[in-house]
Amino acid sequence: MEPLRGFILNTLFFGRGKDMKHHSMRALALALVLSVLLTIGCVPFDASAEEFALPASDLSNLAYILNDESDTDLRIVYLGGSVTEGVGSIRHDTDSWRALVGQYFTDLGEKYGKTVTNINAAIGATGSYFGAYRFYRDGLFKEGAPDVLFIEFSINDVYDSLDGEAAALYYESIIRQSYAINPYIQIIPVFTTDINFVNSYLATGDECNECFSEHHAVAVHYSLPELNVGCILADKMADEAGKRSFTDNDPVWDKYITDTCHPTNEGYKVYANAIIDSLRSQLFENGVLRTDSKTAVELDRTPAYCVDSDRLIRHGRYISFKDADFTEENLHGFALNATDGESYKSSSNGTITSDKVNASFAYTFKGRGTGFYSIGNNTNRGALKWKITATDDPTVSYSGTVSLVKDYWMDLAFPAPIINGLEDREWLCECVLTATGSGSSAELRYIYVDGDETSVHAAAAPDTDLDNPGEIAYVSSTGSVTVDGE
Repeated sequence: MEPLRGFILNTLFFGRGKDMKHHSMRALALALVLSVLLTIGCVPFDASAEEFALPASDLSNLAYILNDESDTDLRIVYLGGSVTEGVGSIRHDTDSWRALVGQYFTDLGEKYGKTVTNINAAIGATGSYFGAYRFYRDGLFKEGAPDVLFIEFSINDVYDSLDGEAAALYYESIIRQSYAINPYIQIIPVFTTDINFVNSYLATGDECNECFSEHHAVAVHYSLPELNVGCILADKMADEAGKRSFTDNDPVWDKYITDTCHPTNEGYKVYANAIIDSLRSQLFENGVLRTDSKTAVELDRTPAYCVDSDRLIRHGRYISFKDADFTEENLHGFALNATDGESYKSSSNGTITSDKVNASFAYTFKGRGTGFYSIGNNTNRGALKWKITATDDPTVSYSGTVSLVKDYWMDLAFPAPIINGLEDREWLCECVLTATGSGSSAELRYIYVDGDETSVHAAAAPDTDLDNPGEIAYVSSTGSVTVDGE
């Protein structure tokens, strides 16, 4: 009965709505359906309740950690975009929801003998695609597995134009990778908002977006304690303004939001207080910390939410072009922009850039997939034609095109996925820059790989004709390839 218990708690106490206690009719209907299935003996996912045991969404694992006197460390990772970073606040590291919640945990740690480490793993304009590849390194997992992971990505998945299937795939990839590292980790999804979703929610009771819907569904599948702080803020603004629709120049909107989505200090206080109130209500009973047992998530006994589970990213890592041994000599039409020091988060010590049609590069890697951290815009970006070939069998290959055009006028992080779900073996990836209706430039900060990042090494770039932007043909180590300029 744990999945049902967790789901009901999740729906009633952590769902959408005012004071986190009102839920949408869709969520209520789903809860009733699951209840009926359990009653008649039909359990979803072809597994018994015992086989599909997940932590209840009442923070029992976190309560256990706080009570465990043998473990004096409490590591908390905040993974998300600019709202988790704190954009819009006066001081990101003191006034954001991340900082305010982090201070709550620091105070809690002092009371219960814990050394609290709050880790800022947020990067503005990044969604769950980025999170699936960077959470391990940016969340400092190598230094110690975190006890708590906050995830905030729904808005940026919308801004990255992900469909629901992709949003669920990358979001679930983060969750399953986290459980693989620490099966007791307390994962807490956070849902923020923007002006479109506020107006949609106030009109219909729902964000009416497939990225939000799929993230909610994944959270429900793993019985995670969702914190929909965006809806809390929407209800507060509606009550204060006495209306159910806003523009971004309304006085009440401006009080809480700086633009269309980034809160002011007052807005961040609303987000933080909603999270802290929920944490308190679930961790304490009459002011006394609950005593609970902890539950491990055994992935081999926990079915995936995504139907095409082979495409889930299992070992997301990243490496800069400099650290992957790229030089001006093994790039063709691309420039290497190298700096001293280590790469961390959005600061790469080796990016590559070009504005030349037919510019090319190549690399080998061992793993199940690859892609790029790119910087996109809608003013001058092109696309990458790519080909992936097994190094030990040239007859096994895949090819396609990935656009670098983001639907925004300024340079922002943008997903450039190549392929995932491959057989775990060594591959050669070859890329050629082509033109789009927006332009023909590229800026790539990192190579992403579902595998060992130290296996990524520069290879000979395809010998393309930089002076002929029309149809090109080049011969690579895997044979003849034809790429059409656009």
